[in-house]
Amino acid sequence: ALRLDLLEPNGAPFDPAVHGNVTITLNRAGETAVQRKWSARTADGRFVTALDHVPAKGTIWPREPVAPGTYLLEVFVNGDPRVHRTMVLGPTVQTERITVR
Repeated sequence: ALRLDLLEPNGAPFDPAVHGNVTITLNRAGETAVQRKWSARTADGRFVTALDHVPAKGTIWPREPVAPGTYLLEVFVNGDPRVHRTMVLGPTVQTERITVR
């Protein structure tokens, strides 16, 4: 299971509501893009999901399990690329800290 701690450059949790349209993709390196639902818990404990978008502030995760392998993670804010990172995912729970610049 993959968890992404999305952070502001100052280390605070990244809040997509402050930035506008925040899209996210996670695709196997060199393969065709796949749409993914992303999940999060809001500050009041509600469970939310969004298709190819960051659903809430803080930690997010893919709704469906992601197989081990090499992936490209990309985050765009209002169409501008902010994260472009290769990740190697293993078979266990993995938390990645991602700074969205």
